[in-house]
Amino acid sequence: LPILFFSRQLVGLLFQGFDEREIELTGRLLLILCPAFIFQALSNILIAVFHSNKSFLKPSGSLLITPIVTIIVTCFLAGYAGITSVAIGTSIGWIVTFAFLQFYAGAKYKIIFSLLFTDKDLHYCLRKSMPLFLGSFIFRGSMVIEKMLASNFSGGVISYLGYAGTMVNMLSTVTINGIATTMFPHLSQAWSEKKMEKFRSYYSNSLKVTLILCVPIIVLTIVFNKTIVATVLERGVFDHNDTIEVSYLLAVLMGSYLFLCLNTIAGKVFYVTGITRVGLFNAFFEVFLYTGLAILLSKYFSYYGIAYAQVTSVAFSTLFAAIILQWKFKILDGKSFFKDCFKIIL
Repeated sequence: LPILFFSRQLVGLLFQGFDEREIELTGRLLLILCPAFIFQALSNILIAVFHSNKSFLKPSGSLLITPIVTIIVTCFLAGYAGITSVAIGTSIGWIVTFAFLQFYAGAKYKIIFSLLFTDKDLHYCLRKSMPLFLGSFIFRGSMVIEKMLASNFSGGVISYLGYAGTMVNMLSTVTINGIATTMFPHLSQAWSEKKMEKFRSYYSNSLKVTLILCVPIIVLTIVFNKTIVATVLERGVFDHNDTIEVSYLLAVLMGSYLFLCLNTIAGKVFYVTGITRVGLFNAFFEVFLYTGLAILLSKYFSYYGIAYAQVTSVAFSTLFAAIILQWKFKILDGKSFFKDCFKIIL
């Protein structure tokens, strides 16, 4: 509702470096994306239903619908609507994704969306979810802070950070989503049945598999960062100078890539065990540290300081989560785990 009525004012408030034309365009794009917010959220609920029943193929395939629909809509409308066609395609894509998932979930699991305020399970779910809502809101705020700081520098800086950040997020999603998603129902079952040895084993093995996947990706990306960026992005108005800037930022942000993946695993344990308040505090701690470091380091290292701040804050957040889990559940056998980690990295 605030976006529907105050999209332009919100953009003007958050992005002080934008001129009137940029504020107008961004506000309009935000307005068009409102349906995407709703139907993406509903789709994620249905995806969780599939995952909890250890069904992974259909929900994974459904995530291809939105980008495919976006590309098709953009191809048809780009000549008339320009960049607005991407926002239109995204909203239509999420509506189609939700319809696809609802069709299968309704048939297989008898899922019907309803809201019963007297339901005890709903009360429990809301009570445990409130810290997650707040934590997500705070954590997502770091993206706004990044763009607010980047808008104070020369043209293209927001795009440089955006390209590099998107590539890291893509890598982390491809790497960790499969592990975290398939591990989650097994972790939940072990926890509910109070099989702590199995619970610890799932967690430890998930971390090791994550390392096995992440370490080669980090090394290859740092060594071939310019080649990767040039191959993926260097065309049209994106020239070689842009490639140099984005490739350096990508190499720096690979430091946060591993920690993002490990933090995702820790986050799943917070969900399973119900200690969501710790997750809220961790999100607040990360964003608070990131904001302070970004403001400080950007004074000395220009916009590169924003990337340095992100790496540092994610690393400390991951360390904090690991300490909490070890303290509460003795979740890792430190000596054998670090010995295995050393072998993997070697």
